[in-house]
Formats: sequence, C-alpha cells, structure tokens
Amino acid sequence: MYCSSRSWAILKNAKLNAANLENADLSEAKLEGAELYMANLKKADLIGAKLENANLYMAILENATLIGGHLENTDLTGANLKNAYLHKAHLENANLKEAHLENAYLIDGILKKANLNEAHLEKTDLNGANLENANDLNGAYLENAELIV
Repeated sequence: MYCSSRSWAILKNAKLNAANLENADLSEAKLEGAELYMANLKKADLIGAKLENANLYMAILENATLIGGHLENTDLTGANLKNAYLHKAHLENANLKEAHLENAYLIDGILKKANLNEAHLEKTDLNGANLENANDLNGAYLENAELIV
C-alpha cells in the first residue's frame, strides 16, 4: 500500500496487520481502532494522525514522524520507535511496555498514565513531556535520557 498527496485517509478499524507501509504518507489519517500488529511504518509520515485505541503491538515505526499524533489508549507494546519524532504527541494511557524509543524526540509529549514498564528510553529527549501519573517506570532504561521539565 502506498499513500500519497495528504489525502487524509479514513482507515478506522482497518485490519493492516503486518502491512508494509514504509515511507507512507498517512498525515492526518484517521486510523482509530486500526489493527497494525507488526506493521512496517518505518519512515512513515503520520503527522497529526489519529491512532486512538489502535493496536501497534511490535510495529516498526523507526524514523517515523508522528508530530502532534493522537495515540491515546494505543497498544505500542514492544514497538520500535527508534529515532521517531513524537513532538507534542498525545500518548495518554498508551501501553509502551518494552517499546524501543532510543533517540526518539518526545519533546512536549503528553504521556499521562502511560505504561513505560521496561521501555527503552536511552538518549530519548523528553524535555517538557508530561509524565503525570505515568504508570510503572519499573525497569525502564533511561541512560542519557533528557527529562528536563
């Protein structure tokens, strides 16, 4: 599947498990409740995308751009978000257990009540991020992470 021209695709509840969406332009896409289990979204443009209640378990979002994305209540367990741009992303109640966020940019991100248990946050930029009531930072890897608020 190749998406282009900022069409604001409506893919609510779509079944896209293991889909190859590398380099896809899904900016402003409506993907609420979508099944993206193990999908490849490497380098995808998801600026302003709506992914509330989506399943991104073990998805590859390496180098993806999710600036201002809505990922509330999204399952990102074990997802690869290395070098991802999540500036001002909404991740309230998101499950980021065992997610790989190394070198990710979560500046001004909203992670209220997010599960960060065993998340890999090495060298992640969390400047200004809201971690209010973030659940379980037990086992989170924070080496060289920036947590200035």
